[in-house]
Amino acid sequence: MSGPFGEPVPVPIVWEDLSTGEAFDAWSDLGRWVTRLVRRFRLRPREVPPCWFRHGAAVEELTALWGSYLACYNSEQPATAAADWLRIFADTRVHLTEWMARCGCTATEHRDDPDVTWPDPDPEFGRFVGADCASRGEAAPALWPDRPVTL
Repeated sequence: MSGPFGEPVPVPIVWEDLSTGEAFDAWSDLGRWVTRLVRRFRLRPREVPPCWFRHGAAVEELTALWGSYLACYNSEQPATAAADWLRIFADTRVHLTEWMARCGCTATEHRDDPDVTWPDPDPEFGRFVGADCASRGEAAPALWPDRPVTL
């Protein structure tokens, strides 16, 4: 299966799992696609500011939108797939506007995302996971619950 420009339809991207080369290719392709998207739909900076790539939530939203675009706009999909993508796009625009409102970026000014404090993993979480694993009929992993759960 290939996208509208002959490129393969990608699987969902997990940015932190990409190699250097994969990340370079994904950023390059996503950057070109976002530029086309913004120009085609005349998106405002409150939806997709020029600094979109500096905001994790925007990157994740746009990456998912790009993947759904490539999946919908290929020769193996029915014509109705385009309408499905436009509905996804409408939802994504709402999400992007909400995310961008948190930082207040404009067409000419980038502002960092507000800091969100999150405590270190709670030991209670490790005990909970150990109990859940044990309830499934198998012994919990060795050293459990002393071994920290990586989030």
